[in-house]
Amino acid sequence: FKDFVKPDNITILTIFTNRTKSILVNQLDHNNIGYVNAFTDEHCGVFLHNTKMQYYKNALSDINTEYVLIVDAYDTLINSLDDLVDRFKTLSCDVVFNSCAVRFPNVDIEQDGTGLYKYINSGICFGKTNKVLEFYSECCSKCDSLSQNDSYKSEQYVFRNVINEGKFNVSVDYDCYMFACLAGMLFK
Repeated sequence: FKDFVKPDNITILTIFTNRTKSILVNQLDHNNIGYVNAFTDEHCGVFLHNTKMQYYKNALSDINTEYVLIVDAYDTLINSLDDLVDRFKTLSCDVVFNSCAVRFPNVDIEQDGTGLYKYINSGICFGKTNKVLEFYSECCSKCDSLSQNDSYKSEQYVFRNVINEGKFNVSVDYDCYMFACLAGMLFK
């Protein structure tokens, strides 16, 4: 694992049910970096993607750092956090999500970005903790009405709809300026 340090003004928030299968948690443990696991029912063994928002919202209420980095546990690694806040400030937004090459669910909602990484991916989110909590709270309040169709039981579906409403100053990192998601990429 790559060694890195976490700035004191950032809390890392993740969610997992199996510590040994979580590559992120293994990396954080290797670097002696603390994190918060939003999943509080570890003995349950499973969680649904459309309920993940509620777990994050509940955990966000207890976070006291200025910034929070929400990161998927099973398919994400951190390269560096050294200039994350500085890069974030240049985006002039309150919350930023990473982007990827695959749209999920594959339904038209918002104007997609351009280029290869033109779809939102909720696997990484960064922002001011209070603004991220406001956004997640709004998403949780709309989850049931937006996710009535089983095909759309996804936090990404809810996030995309709430972002499209324009109430929140949310950006998507289409240029991979802060994050890179390799889902859907083919390597030769």
